[in-house]
Amino acid sequence: ISIHTNPGSGTLSGTTTKRVSNGIATFDDLTINAVAQGYKLKAESSGLSTTVSDSFDVILSIKWLAEYKYRREIVINNTGSSSSLTNYQVLIVTNTASIISEGKMKADGGDIRFTDEDGETLLSYWIEEGTINTGSTRIWVKVPYIPASATKIIYMYYGNPNSTSASSGDNTFEFFDDFEDGQINTVKWSTSAITNGFVTETGGQLQLVKNLGTIAAYAVTNTNFSGEYVMECNVMVPYPENDYNELERQRTVSLKQNNEETCSFDKGLFYYQDWVDDPPILMWIPRIFYNGYIGIEWPVNTNLRHRQRISTSVNTWEWIKPDGSVLYSNSYTPSGQPTKFKFIAGDDGGNLLGKLYLNWVFVRKSTSTEPNLTLGGESTIKIVFVTQQQTINAGSISSVMVIQTQDVSGYPVVVPQDVTISLNTTSSGGKFYKDSVGTIQITSVTIPAGQNSASFYYKDTRSGNPTIACSETPNQGWTDAEQQQTINPASAYKLGFVVQPSTTTAGSVISPAIQIAVQDQYGNTINSDNNTQVTISIHTNPGSGTLSGTTTKRVSNGIAT
Repeated sequence: ISIHTNPGSGTLSGTTTKRVSNGIATFDDLTINAVAQGYKLKAESSGLSTTVSDSFDVILSIKWLAEYKYRREIVINNTGSSSSLTNYQVLIVTNTASIISEGKMKADGGDIRFTDEDGETLLSYWIEEGTINTGSTRIWVKVPYIPASATKIIYMYYGNPNSTSASSGDNTFEFFDDFEDGQINTVKWSTSAITNGFVTETGGQLQLVKNLGTIAAYAVTNTNFSGEYVMECNVMVPYPENDYNELERQRTVSLKQNNEETCSFDKGLFYYQDWVDDPPILMWIPRIFYNGYIGIEWPVNTNLRHRQRISTSVNTWEWIKPDGSVLYSNSYTPSGQPTKFKFIAGDDGGNLLGKLYLNWVFVRKSTSTEPNLTLGGESTIKIVFVTQQQTINAGSISSVMVIQTQDVSGYPVVVPQDVTISLNTTSSGGKFYKDSVGTIQITSVTIPAGQNSASFYYKDTRSGNPTIACSETPNQGWTDAEQQQTINPASAYKLGFVVQPSTTTAGSVISPAIQIAVQDQYGNTINSDNNTQVTISIHTNPGSGTLSGTTTKRVSNGIAT
């Protein structure tokens, strides 16, 4: 046996040559590795004409992270780059406020998780502080491998009320510090606060303060970075409160291996004094300085994002406002490869003062052509019948019924752990069975870990159109499966009164009219019977009465009236 029509350029694996037994060759271990619609197989044997199979599809079987109700597919598009990316940080921006308001996500985002394309391998991530439960939640995810000139799929999960946050900047970035432990990490930082200044970690900030008479107040990253990368930090510069009429300056600079700055001119967030208003008041004026004052004022006492994109040929230097808009951006040619960063309050070794409060700092990988991300719609697991509805005679066992776990697109979803599926029917005469002969009665089935389906049989003694419902236990928020079956009466077996005779006046017509049905052994009316003749007579005659009227009738839809 071989592939005849190969729309997915797939490979047929398994035992492809078999000896017939009683004229039949059975192939029970074949697989095709590529998803596509419209495959056909060809069977051939020497001296015999070949045969081609019907068309069939090969679909994706997806795994799902245990105990999570919802997920969204994220497509990472790297088709614009001829370079593959390894352990690369990508940014996902999403509206968690709406999800939280719908009760689908924990208010603190503690149930957010990310997995690789297999649906279960967890990925490291970090949620930017202050963005959860907003319309623009910023989440950085470390993706192990993004192929060149191709797309990559990862998944975002949520909807597990028992989970706690796994957000970790240390596990996500090349360098990270959020200053939450109250102690300066000397593995990450070299700091200096000489004479009447200080560099301290407090209140979730690294605070650099250079007062009057202070020689230096700075912090330098110890990690040496190479190649292309991006440093981002979140800073706050407080309004000057010194009484010395001294200018205040704050700088973020990149350094070469020898600790020399890579830029030949000065730049930073500077204050200078000027007379404003009428009558005039001497005020501190905040201005961005980039080889001179450029006339752009930055918001004081406000958290600002600062970004430096580093390469050997050009460095970008930009400041971003809280709403995400760029306050200022420029670039320069570095005098050498930047390897570390220095954060400075005031003049390093000079007389000018300064205060610079760092909320967090991270360094991530970068490339000239960043991949684009598309966040797909919300998906949840649904249980579906993959076998068609059946027509069954009352009292007879059905053919096998198969249910499957699928995602919103209809792809089978492999469950990570055993899942119990409760079986219910709207018919009082319906029962479920494990076996095809109806000897082992059940009320549930189990989809085993690593599988996506389960099967059962059904028998009903009441004719009609019962609905079978299948739901996971305990409830995980999945969409239940429902399917209506048709139960026909069994063979005619007996007669039965469906409208009994009632007390009547002697000689008067008995009312309401008596009705007698042709029934199967379970009491179901044989509605298809329009031929049987039914004769009625007195069985018990305490008054020696005579039954008059038409006593023999042909049934209509199984009932003689």
